[in-house]
Amino acid sequence: MTQERAARTRRLLLQAAATEFAENGYEGTSFARICALAGISMGALTFHFPTKGRLAEAVQEQGCNAAGAAVTQVLPQHESALQGVVEATLCLARLLEKDPLVRAAARLARELPGSADSWLRAWRPTVCRLLHRAADAGELRPDADREVVAQLVAHLVAGTEWYVWARSAWPGGAGAAGTADEQLARIWELALPGIAARPPGRANSP
Repeated sequence: MTQERAARTRRLLLQAAATEFAENGYEGTSFARICALAGISMGALTFHFPTKGRLAEAVQEQGCNAAGAAVTQVLPQHESALQGVVEATLCLARLLEKDPLVRAAARLARELPGSADSWLRAWRPTVCRLLHRAADAGELRPDADREVVAQLVAHLVAGTEWYVWARSAWPGGAGAAGTADEQLARIWELALPGIAARPPGRANSP
């Protein structure tokens, strides 16, 4: 029972911390607000996470793991590797919008020294493998360098992160454009003709 209670406390703290980090960033987050949001005492928080840095690392690890696991599931789901790339980014868009752990992981990667690569490592290798498969299968235009396409994907994901933040910071301000994955799907419809040797299918979001 003690172990179960400790595990539950840790989960509550990570969820509360993720929400705070995602909304307020590393510097703007305090232990006091995390405790209030989680309904957990300061003593319990510092028992599990003695410093804010340790807590941020744990949040980032969980968020990156969740993103990596979700994107990896895309690999066997599409005959077209290029469509798999599109679906991987749509998956990330949905996670960034709905999962505070993933949203916090992306933001902390920008704000914490030495952790910028952690977010990219969570999903970029999968995207690169898909792009290699797409190139080998002749799905990319001859003039579409796959490294450049990989950079385009990184920019689209970064833009999606900003879009999610903007919608939360200014409710209604970006709402007319739709959810993050709907917006990204429309962008892909514009970008794919310049990348694909043949149409890989419509970039649908569920």
